[in-house]
Amino acid sequence: MPVRPCLYLQASARLQRYPDIVVGMLLIGLLGMGSSALVRVAGRLVTPWLAASGSAR
Repeated sequence: MPVRPCLYLQASARLQRYPDIVVGMLLIGLLGMGSSALVRVAGRLVTPWLAASGSAR
C-alpha cells in the first residue's frame, strides 16, 4: 500500500503524535523538492534553447 503523506500527517495530528507530524512535514517537503527537480530537468530537456541562451533559471 503506498504511503500517502497528507493522510499520514492528518492522522498524526488527530492522534497528537508530534514527532510523526514533523516527519510528515519533512516528507512532504522532500517530495516537493524532488518533483521540482524533475520539472526543472524536464524543462531543460524540452526547451534546450532556453538553457543555451542563459535565460532559464
